[in-house]
Amino acid sequence: MEPNLLRYSYYTAGSGGAGPTILETSFLLLGEMVTVFKDDEKFELPPISNRRAVDFGPGARGCSLGVGGLLSACALYRRVFHCNKV
Repeated sequence: MEPNLLRYSYYTAGSGGAGPTILETSFLLLGEMVTVFKDDEKFELPPISNRRAVDFGPGARGCSLGVGGLLSACALYRRVFHCNKV
């Protein structure tokens, strides 16, 4: 069976002092268009658009997330879908 959907979501809490770095990189990512794929077609979306609710478990239920540009998500897409378009 081949995968047909990949969503890469993360939640940061208790950063152990890395909070300023996480905040700074988040602001940098918010300044860039986001690459997304649908049906093997590449699209560009504004950051934090396409919002959806994500349940990360106790203490982080119902978080509202939007798309963001993460290189690791593009690399994972390439590996899971055996695609070199990214």
